[in-house]
Amino acid sequence: MAAIAKENDKRDSTQENDERDCTQENDKRDCTQENDKRWADSVLTMVRSVDSPYGGYVQPCSISIVPEGLEELNEDAYVPKVVSMGPRYRGTKEHLVLMEKIKLHCMSSLLHRSKGTTAPLCLEECTKAILELDEVVRASYVVDIKLTRYELAQVMLVDGCFLLELLISKNSKLNKDLKSRLEPAGPGPEVIKHEEVLSDLILLENQIPVLVLHELSRILFPSEFTKKDSVAVINGLALSLLGLQEFPSPDDNSPHLLELVHSSIVKGKEVIIQPEETKPYMSLVVKNPGEVKLKRCATRLQAAGVTIKLPSRYTNPASLKGNSFGRMLGNMFGAKQVDMPAVLEFKNLDFDIKFNEGTLEIPQLHITKTTKARWRNVIAWEHYKKDWRNSSMTRRQIEASYHGSTALTFSYSALFFNGLICCAADVQLLKDNNIIVDHLKMKDQDLKDFFFAISKGIDHEMWDAKGTQLFDDLNNYSAAYRVIRSCKIWWHNFIPYFAKQIEKLIKFMKTDYNFVAVVLSALAIPQTIYAIVSYYQHK
Repeated sequence: MAAIAKENDKRDSTQENDERDCTQENDKRDCTQENDKRWADSVLTMVRSVDSPYGGYVQPCSISIVPEGLEELNEDAYVPKVVSMGPRYRGTKEHLVLMEKIKLHCMSSLLHRSKGTTAPLCLEECTKAILELDEVVRASYVVDIKLTRYELAQVMLVDGCFLLELLISKNSKLNKDLKSRLEPAGPGPEVIKHEEVLSDLILLENQIPVLVLHELSRILFPSEFTKKDSVAVINGLALSLLGLQEFPSPDDNSPHLLELVHSSIVKGKEVIIQPEETKPYMSLVVKNPGEVKLKRCATRLQAAGVTIKLPSRYTNPASLKGNSFGRMLGNMFGAKQVDMPAVLEFKNLDFDIKFNEGTLEIPQLHITKTTKARWRNVIAWEHYKKDWRNSSMTRRQIEASYHGSTALTFSYSALFFNGLICCAADVQLLKDNNIIVDHLKMKDQDLKDFFFAISKGIDHEMWDAKGTQLFDDLNNYSAAYRVIRSCKIWWHNFIPYFAKQIEKLIKFMKTDYNFVAVVLSALAIPQTIYAIVSYYQHK
């Protein structure tokens, strides 16, 4: 009997294991089918997003990664310093994790702004809407997102609410009309005062689809963000938050904040478009990209008769007294400089550079702790969007494809400044003309290296007509006599060498008792001369 019972138990155990294996196999097959279906839905979403019902601001693969070759010397420019947006840097840095609590506080403040319903009900409705956007959100990113449907929805919900709260907090009218019932008040007004936060919001890899903002705003505030006006309202609020309210909002539907910034700045500049049937876009691309560079630095341009100045709209530039040589000696001996006001707005990267009849107008450039990050990320975006060198599309077709943001303003401006500055003397010349305002108090040589790093890795084949014409005009201009030009260039080359020798002498004199030795040596020279003269006179 015991043997029979043991045999039955063994049979039951085998049957149970077979059933468990079968169940696991079925679960695995169902999971595979679910993944295949999700992948197919994602591809279908990418195809449909071209004519999506969301108004055109859903673009497949619109949120990119930094193109290869642009990271050298600038790796820190692409990583958020304070706040992460989207899945790319989620939980990767300790200092970014600390901001998550503030995000949740901002999210709570936003939910308490909604009229006629409670915060929990608002949150439930927003959660459902964001879950429905899973395939659209995934299709917006170039890289695959390794998060589950619910994890990704949580990221989009928290980050979307956080960003929408910042937009409303910046606008005094909306902030008053949609006053939050949360006590104490949310931290939004304080968060937007930090330069690093505003800079992190426009990093290339640190983006969320603007579609998330539209969905949340329509659910929470249907009266203020109607389906018809949502695009214009969100664009206007975002530009105001980033200090670009004087630039026009683009008519197109930018898929994220970085493209919105570029579109608005480019739209504010004069762009000449040739007729589609007579001017193919490829004719605007330089055939010999190696020749497209500024061959004259600022001092050499000045020697050639070029007047370098600020545009007339800068009516009250900072006053910088003294000549370059005097300031150079002052810096050596540690002379204090006058503090300059902090500049936090994106508008200070205004590169509307113009050259006409011997006058080169360069907008004022403020160097702050986020200038490098802002500048390099827009350059990276231009590289990603302008991969059209082998395309046969016309200019109008490309502008329609890229929503009008095809100008290479930031890329050729970086190369322009790198060519304009070949030594520390050029930096000082631009400072004297109030074109460069350095809030970081860097040495002139360090600023030269700064501009070199900004231009590092830029593709010289990515050129438009405006940048090519500007460089050619400056390289070929001459309105000064050859003798005068040669003297100025000689003086330009001599000053840096002379300055280095003085700096070495001062450094030597500060070491130990070298100063006393130099003074005694200097006094010994006339004494020796006097002794020699006296000897021969007596003789």
